[in-house]
Amino acid sequence: MDLSQLLLRLFLSFFILFILTRIMGRKEISQLTFFNFVSAISIGAIAAAATKGDLNIGASPNQLIDPLSTELVSDGKVNKTNLTKLNLTVEWLNEQLKSHGID
Repeated sequence: MDLSQLLLRLFLSFFILFILTRIMGRKEISQLTFFNFVSAISIGAIAAAATKGDLNIGASPNQLIDPLSTELVSDGKVNKTNLTKLNLTVEWLNEQLKSHGID
């Protein structure tokens, strides 16, 4: 996801949340129950995940508990595509390899 797409999603999400807050009004916001507050925070977290592209609706409970392995090094070469999918850096991988005694 490039920067322009991220900024577009960010501003669109902000604008929609701003409009929804205005529709609710100040009086209703002050009368929110704990349940409504927690629901709003959860919806915000889902919106943030959707903005970043991290939202995985199709994940089964087994995948959440024990996710599938992803190959980072193949035949002595770093698989940069899988590193970026997992939001990892080559520096992080090098640190992990050194901590396990692999140079």
